[in-house]
Amino acid sequence: MINRFETEEGRLEVAQAAGREQARFELSGGHTAPRDWSKDGNPYAGAYSHLAALGFTSLGCRTYALPFIDAYRREFPAAN
Repeated sequence: MINRFETEEGRLEVAQAAGREQARFELSGGHTAPRDWSKDGNPYAGAYSHLAALGFTSLGCRTYALPFIDAYRREFPAAN
């Protein structure tokens, strides 16, 4: 079995799935709009910890933060 982190497509899928899951979690908690992931002037910094917890490297966190956030925002009906 191939580890999903061994291919770029696999890493992209993991990041997008994590974004959708985070949005679903927040929607179930009563959030009505997607959060702004900006932190200390970096628009992607807030997503780093989520991706790092999944096993992404520092470079991976920077590379896949945008797909994570895009998938997260698409999951919110109010944002579409």
